[in-house]
Amino acid sequence: MVATYDGSLVAPPLCEGASWGDCLPMRQIDNISTVPDRTKSYNPVRHRVGIDLVEDALVRRNFNVSEPRHYVSKSRTQFWSMYTVGHGLLPDTSNEFTWEIAVRNSYDRSMSFGVAVGTRIFVCTNGMLNSDSFMKTRHTKNVWDRIHPLIENSMSNIFTQANKQVKMMTTYKDLVVDNNEYVDHVIVESMRRGIINPAGIQEVQKHWHTPEHHEFKERSLWSLLNAFTSRDRERSPFGPTGHQRRMNDLTVLLNEKFDVDCDEEDDMSDAETVVDARDF
Repeated sequence: MVATYDGSLVAPPLCEGASWGDCLPMRQIDNISTVPDRTKSYNPVRHRVGIDLVEDALVRRNFNVSEPRHYVSKSRTQFWSMYTVGHGLLPDTSNEFTWEIAVRNSYDRSMSFGVAVGTRIFVCTNGMLNSDSFMKTRHTKNVWDRIHPLIENSMSNIFTQANKQVKMMTTYKDLVVDNNEYVDHVIVESMRRGIINPAGIQEVQKHWHTPEHHEFKERSLWSLLNAFTSRDRERSPFGPTGHQRRMNDLTVLLNEKFDVDCDEEDDMSDAETVVDARDF
């Protein structure tokens, strides 16, 4: 069952950076003839099939779904599709951010098939999806034994993840952070833990001290989180960037250093999925 797109939901903003490849309609993606043959150890997933399965799961759970954005790498072997979604049971966050689902895939073994559930902050676009839930599985010979449970688990986890994200964001906004010396210590510690590289220290400090958006001028843990994520906005969704794993490590670091307890758990790992930072 393919989704009927809801015109009242705004599609994810168009990402035009060169690193995002081309934004194409699904009918053009269907014509891409680079799907490799199946082998004894490798079983590719046609992107259209994966998208149809995700849309079917959303429709069965009564989600409203926007027109999608489908991105294809220049090599025509990597795919990243994004939807804005709505549901009566999702927390009302219409004034601050939208709920989104992203589906990724590849035909060259560079990325596993995966589904992410997260938020997009209105003032912080350029492809920046903040996700605490990312489930994925490699294209091995038994991929179809895992792909259906993976999608079902992703969908059934949406409401729990949504409430956890809202709780975390509220906590971060309420927590005052006004000790710049301590902030510098946290930023350097993030480099030691591999969350940012050495060059990233100055970038994060710049976003903290001179934020681009008025919403992040408040000296709060929320603004500090966005100082970190701002440097990732132009990064490509393709390739082994490790973004989701680093975001999880960043949340752990901030909660530890600022004594925050949001009942956060690492939802990226699952019995039906393979989690390996090299795949991100």
